[in-house]
Amino acid sequence: MDPKSEIKKMTSLLPGDPSPEAQEQTPPKGPVYCKAPITNWLVVVAALAASLSGLMLGYEMGLTSGVLLQLRELLSLSCREQELLVSSHLLGALLMSLAGGPLLDRYGRRFSLLLSAALVVGGTVMLIAVNTLVSSPWAG
Repeated sequence: MDPKSEIKKMTSLLPGDPSPEAQEQTPPKGPVYCKAPITNWLVVVAALAASLSGLMLGYEMGLTSGVLLQLRELLSLSCREQELLVSSHLLGALLMSLAGGPLLDRYGRRFSLLLSAALVVGGTVMLIAVNTLVSSPWAG
């Protein structure tokens, strides 16, 4: 491909098309972009919504770490079991990040957001109910 012919093709689509002689002498000064606002409120809202998952993960890890002393006494957890309890958040985040793309492609954004919120609420309810489950007759 001849670079000059490519320049002619690109510049011939611009408004105020110069003469062919002017095209030969001056190369284009770069791509032409549409004038658009730098920040759009929808982009800001989408970025905030995307950052909420990291915020929720950090909050849940901090919450679990904060009550770890009480859980250790209540459940008689060893040091290794405490480590597994706290790191289970990271393991869950890893598994759900791998499954998130296919879920999003198959079921859509709304279902994926509802599922992630339901999992967070379900996990929190399970953490609240752990005292009841331990003292129940099925705990063994």
